[in-house]
Amino acid sequence: MRKGIFKKTVWGFHLDFYQHVNNARYLEFFEEARWEFMRPLMESNILQENGWYTIVVHIEVSYKAQLGLGDAIEIQTSIPTVGRKSLTFHQQIFKSDKKLAAEAFVKFVIFDSKSQKSLFINEEIMNMFGLNEL
Repeated sequence: MRKGIFKKTVWGFHLDFYQHVNNARYLEFFEEARWEFMRPLMESNILQENGWYTIVVHIEVSYKAQLGLGDAIEIQTSIPTVGRKSLTFHQQIFKSDKKLAAEAFVKFVIFDSKSQKSLFINEEIMNMFGLNEL
């Protein structure tokens, strides 16, 4: 299974009134890591050429430890779950001491703009996401 690793630092503008990262910012961190994970797919233009979009349909987040100013974090992203019409990202944010700060499961579909329906996950889509070994 392909795993993406995205690293970033927590800066002052990430902090809330209580001087820690607000729960909504974790969602932004996860999203930024997903975009990085999908960079090769986006650069191939296959989604755009087919009129397909990735649409998030469900997010589940567990917050485990707070993040604060200067924390160096690593966000790991993979797609361990494939359904009939959806795929699910598994994402984890780790602090520099390897402590798990948050974990998310993000279910998404491939939406076809022509038919206005989500697509069934077939071999072509599996290959697009590098999931051919599943």
